[in-house]
Amino acid sequence: MANIVVIVGRPNVGKSTLFNRLVGKRLAIVHSMPGVTRDRIYGSASWDGRQFEVVDTGGLVSSDESFVSKKIRVQVEYALKEAAAAVLLTDGRSGLHPEDSHIAKMLYRVGIPFLIAVNKIDQLKDADRANEFFVLGRDKVLPLSAEHGTGVDDLLDELLKVLPDAALEAGPENVLRLLILGRPNVGKSTLLNTILREDRAIVDEHPGTTRDLLTITFKYENQMFSITDSAGLRKKAKVQAPIEFYSILRAINYIDRCDVVLLLTDATELIPNQDKKIAQLVLTKGKGLLLAVNKIDLARKTNRSEISALIHQAAPFLKGIPIMTLSALKGTRVDHLLTKVVSVYQEGQKWVDKHTLQQIVDDLRPPANRVRLINLKQIGHAPPSFIAVASRPLSTEYIRYLENQLRNYFGLEGNPIMIKTRIASFR
Repeated sequence: MANIVVIVGRPNVGKSTLFNRLVGKRLAIVHSMPGVTRDRIYGSASWDGRQFEVVDTGGLVSSDESFVSKKIRVQVEYALKEAAAAVLLTDGRSGLHPEDSHIAKMLYRVGIPFLIAVNKIDQLKDADRANEFFVLGRDKVLPLSAEHGTGVDDLLDELLKVLPDAALEAGPENVLRLLILGRPNVGKSTLLNTILREDRAIVDEHPGTTRDLLTITFKYENQMFSITDSAGLRKKAKVQAPIEFYSILRAINYIDRCDVVLLLTDATELIPNQDKKIAQLVLTKGKGLLLAVNKIDLARKTNRSEISALIHQAAPFLKGIPIMTLSALKGTRVDHLLTKVVSVYQEGQKWVDKHTLQQIVDDLRPPANRVRLINLKQIGHAPPSFIAVASRPLSTEYIRYLENQLRNYFGLEGNPIMIKTRIASFR
């Protein structure tokens, strides 16, 4: 059984705050409004030289039969099936709640070790508030403050005792970090579930179901993936709730941490202005990009080459970016998606042949302004970066021409090509 610890509890007891405290990062969104966390969020924690996974889950309400509440229960059940232990987090400020008893009974039925942690015990004098939670049947109750970190060390010590073989910290693996971006309701969570062949993300027909970044690590063929689903990116004018604002901000910031972005768009709209802006942002940040046109089964035009031509006509800057058509719901062409993601990643890692670069310099014909390219050298990868030394400043048209030549010779599909220029000094 994997060394996974699941945090469970009713809404608004501080599960996401504790999760962020354990993993040492603000991966889960924290807000005073209940129900912010819906999907299960994974993160790595280490203590006393050992490492384990922590899972944040949505708040459980046994009497709530709404769509989202039912889906949260399914997410918790999935998490507990793969877990080695659980933490039942309660609220020491509001006291014992009937829902705490329901959750404790569920954990007893599952049969994995679990600890009871009483949150929001911010001062030592309030520690006695934890005593009423002994009624839940454990021989130890751990008071703590997830917000301030008080008592979290004791919780970690106890977790290592119930994790049978908490793994020693391992070195970094060659993990490809993939981020799925797109507007609301284009099918991002459906695509993630289809790739993983299970309901790892809550899928709803209404926009805005995914609020947190949901990151899953898995292996496809010989490549480890860390794939992150994000909240739908809408125009600023349409973003009103602060939770949605922070979700969008987090997704945008996460572009800097990923290797490849999968921009999912809708075949019924192809590439509206919002998608163009997202694509431009990704390329500006120097990340690999793959454009996937979803819901192809609903589109009037289903020919991939025709759709690609229309997108390139609407967004010429996407030349060199692969375009795939698929149906996430039906699974059409999804099998080829990860293979193409790996290809985009590998193209971004290329160091091109120096002799061929020199051949490009020798073969280029100077344009009308008689500028002469003297040297071309690769100076970096991911993204492929070059420095061009010329007899005089290079125009935007010339740089674009040079980019096209580099793609013709070396491919570099799905990656922005960064070209710095320098004027030669003649003595």
